Amino acid sequence: MKTKKEKRRKEKGPRKARIGRTGLRAAALAAAMILAVGCGSDDTPEGPQTRTVSNSGGADFGTVQECISASANGDTCLVYSGTYRQRIRFQGKAITVRSSAGPEKTIIDGREQGTVVTFDGNEDDDSILEGFTITNGRAVSGEDTVEHGGGIQLISAGPTIRDCILLENHAEGDGGGIYSFSTGSSPDIENVIFQGNTAAGQGGALCVVYGKVDLVNCLFSENEAADGGAISGRYGADVVLSNCTLQGNSASAQAGALYLLNAKSEWTNSICFFHSSPPGGTMVLDLDPQQVGSTSLSLSHVDLQGGTGEVGLTSNCNAQPSLCSLQSENILDADPRFVPLTLVEPEETPWTAFYLSEPDTLRSDQQQLGRSPCVDAGDRTAEEAGLEEDTTRTDGIQDEGTVDLGYHYAVPSS
Repeated sequence: MKTKKEKRRKEKGPRKARIGRTGLRAAALAAAMILAVGCGSDDTPEGPQTRTVSNSGGADFGTVQECISASANGDTCLVYSGTYRQRIRFQGKAITVRSSAGPEKTIIDGREQGTVVTFDGNEDDDSILEGFTITNGRAVSGEDTVEHGGGIQLISAGPTIRDCILLENHAEGDGGGIYSFSTGSSPDIENVIFQGNTAAGQGGALCVVYGKVDLVNCLFSENEAADGGAISGRYGADVVLSNCTLQGNSASAQAGALYLLNAKSEWTNSICFFHSSPPGGTMVLDLDPQQVGSTSLSLSHVDLQGGTGEVGLTSNCNAQPSLCSLQSENILDADPRFVPLTLVEPEETPWTAFYLSEPDTLRSDQQQLGRSPCVDAGDRTAEEAGLEEDTTRTDGIQDEGTVDLGYHYAVPSS
């Protein structure tokens, strides 16, 4: 039986530019639809179906939810570019909901009326959300809403969320961007940007309660919460990060980057810099002595501002040190030397400001800054990390050899 990672690699195939790759998939689906129509049969098609969505006409459906409701396991909803002002629920279906033009051109806007996307029907990794900006979610307690998970809410679900932007969502409780709850929740989150999400409680970008979350090549920027400005995990949660960048997140109470309570987290080949929070650590390990469990953090090949001195232990952890642990190896504490894609400040796309400085690009600002210490600083090759067709360089040259730390961008389509 294939592992989830092997299934993902097989399904994705060669890693093209993320918006371009979504477009290539969409073109292939459209071609298949034309061939099917050209067969001249009046019979109802058998097998997986692809249905189109457009809010400007010329498609099978005008809303994403209508397409989901009409779909069966194995089907695909191909969503054309536009802004869809609605909230959607996957209804437990093993379907793919994919944009045709990528997240910057295909937006699902929750209009501050609740969680934007809900998975609460035991979905697994064959339920796929790909290529959207999810924005203006607002999770509050109400007749048909709850206070956790402004952008996406996962209850006993393990879908695949890929190539999306979680932008400026809010939760009155926890998980401004994504809230994952239950031991049955185990989502795969790949190539996702969390930008400007907020929570009044924990986890401005992401809150995990029980269950496991795998984060591969994700960017967390300018998210805010009381505890865990970027990420919070508690009560049996397992939060795994690989090649992620966390920068500029903030917490009003504690832990600008990461807060763990009776939970564990493993980080590899990642960057964690420029956060703000009260004294006590950018990352905070906490323990609830009334609950069974321990708290642990493992860091390997991570550029962490302040080094492991920025990992704080609460009084509960200090009182029971055998139940709170930190393991670390190959920790850097050096300015990652971020540079924007262009010399013009990216006001509308602030997430494009975290490339790594490389003098070989011949750009004057990078020649002055020098090479980022995060270049070639990982624990495996770029190919082994699945990032050999992505880049951390503003000139778009793909990563090769030892993988660079942190988030990798799609190489622009030529």
